[in-house]
Amino acid sequence: MDAVLRAQYGFQTKLLLNASRQQILSALTSYRRELDENSNLLIYYAGHRYNDRDADKAYWLPVDATLDDTSNWISAGDITTNIKTIPARHVLVVSDSCYSGTLTREAQSAFLGSVLRLNYMRRMMAGKSRNMMASGGDEPVADGGGGGKHSVFANALLRGLTQTDKGVFAASELFTDYVREAVAGGASQLPQYDVIRNSGHDNSDYAGYLNGMAWYGKNSESKTHAVGSKEANSFGLYDMHGNVWEWCADWSHGSYEGAPGDGSAWTTGGEQKYRVLRGGSWTYIPASLRSAYRIRFEPGDHINDIGFRVVAVART
Repeated sequence: MDAVLRAQYGFQTKLLLNASRQQILSALTSYRRELDENSNLLIYYAGHRYNDRDADKAYWLPVDATLDDTSNWISAGDITTNIKTIPARHVLVVSDSCYSGTLTREAQSAFLGSVLRLNYMRRMMAGKSRNMMASGGDEPVADGGGGGKHSVFANALLRGLTQTDKGVFAASELFTDYVREAVAGGASQLPQYDVIRNSGHDNSDYAGYLNGMAWYGKNSESKTHAVGSKEANSFGLYDMHGNVWEWCADWSHGSYEGAPGDGSAWTTGGEQKYRVLRGGSWTYIPASLRSAYRIRFEPGDHINDIGFRVVAVART
């Protein structure tokens, strides 16, 4: 899962193996500082879970949890509180564990025809979402059965992430197209996709959209493409990521420390012989398409995935 999210979707991942309560909660808390309102966060939990029916509470059980002592259990309330305070626009929790569905409340997902789908996706990406995709409801779930080391749920989810041909898709579509029937038909559990209760959700959905907006190594067929053949970003601009690297006037510097704060080119200090390129290209992995990612070349270099991004402004 970590490899797919990094290589195919450009996520910056933080992998916690056999994590303790402190490690999990510390990671969640760190996102309150590190993320802003334009960020997307996906939390994938595969592990043990306990539903305390007497207390009417559900818990994740980290590696240092014991059944006879609740001090290291992580309650649904702990998870919800942290998710509510993380400033990211979209948060999706994927939980492959027993009793996962007890965190959610019923939600109505919209599945539209192609005529209305683009407007629906734009609306979903604009709002604030807090959703969970769970391997089952209030029930035990299978640990294996998906081939290799994967559960049935994880196998279905990975197949969807690697095989979907939709450039832009909501997590609810991924769930409906690849997860729900595959898991329910292959195991004695019914997967869930719902809103997380009391989490700050405002009727949006977690949307993956790199394929819909950019040409990069996975989808470019090893060539450049006409500008505008992908969707525009929220500013109405096309191909701001991928297709070709963008030459910048900036000189090369080892960090952003001391960079101009007004958007002007950085043409002091650094190494004048090099110019900065940004945005990634049709030959690169998703991580290179990040806004903060930079490489450098000499101005005389000629390479078939380097060019310019031109914005035309109409004046009256």
